[in-house]
Amino acid sequence: MADNFDSPWKRALKHDLRDFIAFFFRQYCELIDWRRPPRMRDKELEQSRCDGRPHALIADLLASVFLCDGREILLHIEVQAQRDPKLAERILDYNYCLYKDYQLPVASLVVLADAGKRWSQDSFHNDVLGMQMGIRFSVVKLSVYAELVDELLLERNVFAWVTAAHLLARQTHGKKEARYAVKWRLVRLLYDRGWHKRRIIDLFTVIHWLMPLPVDLDRRLRRNIRLLERKVQRGMA
Repeated sequence: MADNFDSPWKRALKHDLRDFIAFFFRQYCELIDWRRPPRMRDKELEQSRCDGRPHALIADLLASVFLCDGREILLHIEVQAQRDPKLAERILDYNYCLYKDYQLPVASLVVLADAGKRWSQDSFHNDVLGMQMGIRFSVVKLSVYAELVDELLLERNVFAWVTAAHLLARQTHGKKEARYAVKWRLVRLLYDRGWHKRRIIDLFTVIHWLMPLPVDLDRRLRRNIRLLERKVQRGMA
């Protein structure tokens, strides 16, 4: 079955932008005035593309936020599924188009979600006749968390869970029973955390999209979830 990395990341980004910044780019989180809700601008991002949508891109988001010093900026976020030699050049294109359209500073934050450990890009520059054109942006490599899945699942940040689920989805690709076991483990942990119902539903949706199962195993999982919910409800009575 084809794994779906696009929809879950987009859903999580739109619902928990602050958690995303706090988990992956903590150095910027306290610079943003979170009392002023971010404004999502996904439709504007689609209209501002300078080139076609690349197949390697699995999720992106554009939001306007205010910094604590009162300035409004655009946050351009991308999650990159695989190596793309044109990534940095494309980030430059997006920044130029967005700045030209909105006359606002643009900050690009990129999560590299490919399976490799070494490939990375964080800048693009042209130097000619003593003049320079280019960009530098912030990058996080998802593979650095590959050995930390158990620790991630102890955290309460949504994107610790999304990261763990993404890594486990990669590890269990093509392994039906292993994926079922991992998915069932994640569901039990969601209930054990004692989170409110809305967060459990949102995270379960992310896990469900990241880790599709064959019909028989999906039915088994749903039966076990119903039994688990009844057990939880009895414990609350």
